[in-house]
This record gives sequence, structure tokens and C-alpha cells, in this order.
Amino acid sequence: MAIRLNQEAVEYAQDLIKGRQYEKNSDWNEAQPSAEEENKNRIRTEQELVVVMGRGGNIFYKHLYDLSRYDLRARTAAEWTEVA
Repeated sequence: MAIRLNQEAVEYAQDLIKGRQYEKNSDWNEAQPSAEEENKNRIRTEQELVVVMGRGGNIFYKHLYDLSRYDLRARTAAEWTEVA
């Protein structure tokens, strides 16, 4: 299995470092998802499920191919909720 390096991403990271645009004392352990959450995300990705917020604020998952153009706002709202 060959792994291809994203040279553009490497150059971008190097530019951030050169410009001192990073946080030196960040608490990565709090920022990164737990192993359990990572596993859940991996399974959802393999099953092609995406998060959607329904009426009333309930969050559920919908298959990628079942999405319509009307789901865009519900997807965005659900993603903002997960990030916050």
C-alpha cells in the first residue's frame, strides 16, 4: 500500500510554523476525540452516514444517498452542534 504525501498541506504547515501561527501550550488531550468516538466516526463513515438535525433539535444519521438539497441546513446545524 503506497502512501502519498500531500505536499501542499506540508508547505502550508511549514508556513504556519515559520510565521509562528500556532499555539505552543495547547491541551491536545482535551481537543482530540476519544478512541470510542473515533471508532463511532469510522463506523459511520464506512456506512456512509451523515449527521442531520431534525425538527425539535434531535440529531440523527441519514445515509449519504438519501440526502436531498433540503437537508443542507439540517446538516449544517447538526455539525455546528457537534463542534460546540
